[in-house]
Amino acid sequence: LLLFCLCFLLVLHNEALASGRSEFCNNADAEAFGKKHTPSQSLDSSLGNSVESQYDSARQAKIFSARLARVVIPKACNSPAKVKEARRVAERGRKLLMSKQDSRALCLFNRALNLDLRCYPALVNRSVALSDLHRYDEAERDLLQAILLRSDNSEAFNNLGTIYEERDQNLDLARYCYERAVEQRPGNEVMPTNLFEFLLEQEDYNELLERSKVAVLRFASASSYDYYSTALWGTRRFDEALVAVEKGLKLFPVSKDLLARRCEISSAAFSFYLDEGAFLEKRKCFSQALQFYGKAIAVFPSDYRGYYYRGALLGRLDREYEAIRDLNIACRLAPDCSLIYEIRSFSRALTGQYAGAVADLTKSMRSRRSFVPLSTRSLAYSSMRDYDSAIKDLDEALTLSDKRTAISCLRWRSDAKWRAGDLVGAALDRVNAEYKQWNERAAWSQFSH
Repeated sequence: LLLFCLCFLLVLHNEALASGRSEFCNNADAEAFGKKHTPSQSLDSSLGNSVESQYDSARQAKIFSARLARVVIPKACNSPAKVKEARRVAERGRKLLMSKQDSRALCLFNRALNLDLRCYPALVNRSVALSDLHRYDEAERDLLQAILLRSDNSEAFNNLGTIYEERDQNLDLARYCYERAVEQRPGNEVMPTNLFEFLLEQEDYNELLERSKVAVLRFASASSYDYYSTALWGTRRFDEALVAVEKGLKLFPVSKDLLARRCEISSAAFSFYLDEGAFLEKRKCFSQALQFYGKAIAVFPSDYRGYYYRGALLGRLDREYEAIRDLNIACRLAPDCSLIYEIRSFSRALTGQYAGAVADLTKSMRSRRSFVPLSTRSLAYSSMRDYDSAIKDLDEALTLSDKRTAISCLRWRSDAKWRAGDLVGAALDRVNAEYKQWNERAAWSQFSH
């Protein structure tokens, strides 16, 4: 009879358990991301971006060729001395530009170009100064001329992509320029940075994954591992992302970016595994749900939620001893969480550990007293033959019960009073319970009629 009553309470508590889990999911503290780029949770959007970018790439090549055709190639300087002097002045301007003296640097670049209209460094660096001064049209003109002057024009393409991106006029054209810059210098480790950042902004993780994978094999730098793991994270391949981060940290153990990325990916993976496990549990795919909860525990063994979710599910599957093991760990990690003690009390009661169940239920009611833990503790007291304590709990539970649970509560109290020797009280509670049930059936019959 006691086992039947405990099973009945478990059914009543099922809805409260589900709501408690959703509350834990909603109120879980999310890890703050170190960079401004946060991977999207939609795989379909990433795939869609990749298909769209292939189409735009071919179209933007034609648009760029049309813009390039409108640019006039400057005349060459016939004086070697002027060419040499123009390069010297351009180098002085570059140093000023690096020290953030844009206006003074711009004067030197103008002087260099007056000496030699085809001075490539002056054109490229003057575009940077003009862009800093928000004179984008002039900067674009300089870069287009620079592209026409040299076959190795990766800096010009890279800067031109930055201008298009900053102006936010044509992002596809900016991406095309970044790709051309990488094609010009495939062996340059720094050159793909702007393209990778752009792909992160556009959340095109499939394209970023392909390009960063090549960068990892070619350069094996901390930044390439950072972008590669982020792309894997964006496509929800958390296991591979964590492996990539660990490989990068073995090569670059002091990389702050990789250390921060490992924390971010671990936090995202933990939340994802918990959500997937709860979704599969709701659909009654219990074995798969247990696997996801196990992955969550492997990612963050110091977080109690993984053990709590898995322990609660093991209890539902009648694997009580395994449930108690996980819930013991959850209690140590979160000693103030009352719901964990309440869940563990059911498993302890079902395995005959009534004293432990009473202790857990007492802890679970430190902040709030409700019907389910009170009635469950009364059954544990009855199993321990402490009928006075059981009757006391049922008296309080009866004040917190509704019409449906009041009938069960009266029957349990009748049984406890009968075992305690109070036959009159037991009879009165039994009659009251049957009367309430008869009234409920009569009201339901009248409503149905």
